[in-house]
Amino acid sequence: MNTTVKKRSAARNVANVCTYCGKPLGQDKTNDHIPPQSLFEKRFWRLVPTVPSCTSCNQGASKDDEYFKRVVLSEEVSDSPLAAEVIDSFMRNLDREESRGYREDFKNSLTPITKRDETGTEYPTAEYEIDLQRIGNVIFRTVKGLLWIETGTRLPEDAGIVMAPYINLKFLDQHTLDIFAHILLAEITSKKNTEVVIPDVFEYWWSQLYLGGILASTWVMRFYKNAYFICQFDPKKQNLLQQFGTAIDSNLIAISD
Repeated sequence: MNTTVKKRSAARNVANVCTYCGKPLGQDKTNDHIPPQSLFEKRFWRLVPTVPSCTSCNQGASKDDEYFKRVVLSEEVSDSPLAAEVIDSFMRNLDREESRGYREDFKNSLTPITKRDETGTEYPTAEYEIDLQRIGNVIFRTVKGLLWIETGTRLPEDAGIVMAPYINLKFLDQHTLDIFAHILLAEITSKKNTEVVIPDVFEYWWSQLYLGGILASTWVMRFYKNAYFICQFDPKKQNLLQQFGTAIDSNLIAISD
């Protein structure tokens, strides 16, 4: 883990307010892993930074974490050997009795379709619509945690975050796209400017700016060297709703609650 990130995380953990809801913390204070440690092999858990959290906020996101593993890890990064243990564990858990509701949820999301193979023969199969909001919930939580680690700032009550997977980048603004292009150029030229939390597993970049004297920022996260998520944080959620309303309504961009 990047030593600077580790030190910042440790320093921020002395705070006695929840990173997410702002509730004063007492005996219910916990350390929440950012991103969720269940997205990584157990050998990496000690490298994942943490933020102070109340018990309710810490325990309230597990279903979205599982959804993230099903959609992102088992499909987008399934070729990574560093994700194999997590994916195998997830698939085994699907067979457990406790996962019956989760299996039903997946079944209900399927839509029957017909496809053609290489010979032109049609065959029945199914596809499912990805709930980008549930993926976004994991990313939003991570942005909130990283914002706290980097700046000691909680997300203001009327602020918002939008998130797009890399395939939907065209719906973001030019400033955000310029940052993403700069990141990719740095990768090509080996001039990286990144915070590596777990090498080849999780890393992030961020750029801050001030809107009307209030901190705003752009975040790019990469899981297992392949799955990119780009986020834009604005101190006024209403600005994001006006700018990205059509894309949000079309499930192309997700926005934080």
